[in-house]
Amino acid sequence: MEDLFTNFQNLGEKEVPSLVIIKARRRILILKSRPYIYGAALVLITSLIFVASHLLQYIIKSGALEVIRVMFNDFEFSLDYLSNSLLGLKEVLPLLESGLLLANIILVIGLLKVFQRYRHDLLKI
Repeated sequence: MEDLFTNFQNLGEKEVPSLVIIKARRRILILKSRPYIYGAALVLITSLIFVASHLLQYIIKSGALEVIRVMFNDFEFSLDYLSNSLLGLKEVLPLLESGLLLANIILVIGLLKVFQRYRHDLLKI
């Protein structure tokens, strides 16, 4: 793998177009960082599960589920209703756990996009 990488570095611009070199370097980088990508995915998915279960338990224990259900049943599309609903959710839901859940969801979606784009390279044995 290292020999292939050094060979690509030593190629001149005349021999291979730069776009091919960039794509090959990107593929080599993905192949070299495959264990790290799998490790990060495992950590983020387990963190997402733990934070979501903790937040769900908090919502059930505090009775916030009924408040959320009423908000969704009385939903209307107006700025006053949306601002009042967000203020009500801010009082009922813990902000730290909600932010952590949102950050985990964004990171997992980002890793899924990386996996989707480089699926063939990541699944090589």
